Amino acid sequence: MLPSFVNRLFSAVHFYVALVVTSLLVGYSGPALRAQALGKQVYATTPDSVRIAIQEYGNPQGPEIVFIHGLFGSHLDWLKQLDSPLLRNYRLITYDLRGHGLSGKPAGAAYYQQGKRWGDELHTVLVATHAKRPIIVAWSMGGLVLTNYLHTYGDAHLAGLVYVGGVIELSAGLIKPRPELGKALFSPDLRTYLDATRQYLRQCFFHQPDSTTFALLAEAAAMALPAMTRAVNTKVSLPAAGTLPQVKVPVRLIYGEQDALLEPKMAERAQQLLPRAVLTRYGDTGHTPFFEQADRFNKELADFGQANARPTR
Repeated sequence: MLPSFVNRLFSAVHFYVALVVTSLLVGYSGPALRAQALGKQVYATTPDSVRIAIQEYGNPQGPEIVFIHGLFGSHLDWLKQLDSPLLRNYRLITYDLRGHGLSGKPAGAAYYQQGKRWGDELHTVLVATHAKRPIIVAWSMGGLVLTNYLHTYGDAHLAGLVYVGGVIELSAGLIKPRPELGKALFSPDLRTYLDATRQYLRQCFFHQPDSTTFALLAEAAAMALPAMTRAVNTKVSLPAAGTLPQVKVPVRLIYGEQDALLEPKMAERAQQLLPRAVLTRYGDTGHTPFFEQADRFNKELADFGQANARPTR
């Protein structure tokens, strides 16, 4: 863990980064900003006393889709889903994971290394939003969150699962090593840390976003707590490999063929653990299929929701 004075330094920096993100949102003229402006934000507290920022968009009476972002992400990662005409009839729920975005950032490693806490956090979001039968969309590290949730709570209250670039398991050979980048992400030097977050974000995309969008996502990524990053990269406890409970709801697995962060074996392992899942690979796409091929992804998600989700009100 980084020294406490470094964490205090980054806490102060996060305040100013939040102001910059706000200014970027004001200057951002893309269609997704309209959805962002219409979103409703609430807060809920997890069993281990972490305050979680939750956002809601779309049709409050519609079938529910809950989105979980990945490491160095925030609810802003889902901008291309929040204003999609294909998803406007759904109730779209996003939230910032602990240590990220506008959610609480406790410094203790146990808050991030004990996987059950991440699963409990998702459960807190579902309870706070009164979600009845949502589809869960989990990107990258969000897959670990969903895996932990399933081990504790099962899938009885869910309508379907979508792992997109999902890290379903932490095992050797599934994640591409980036030792130098990892070291920089732990640096107490602010410039080194910010340069590393931008480099990490670049590696998420095979086709890079426009400069304005990238700046917005990079500023949000910089709000991630360094102590959280170190703890996650050191170890996140998971139930024993291969013990994922039997999942009965429909499952989609979506992975980009040009993913610079995950080995192709990750998709194969996900299908081994979820044998009933339908696996789709997006060609000419990196770690962010939902962003790089948003139209295709949104159409497939809308179709998946139409086939499986039901209005809850």
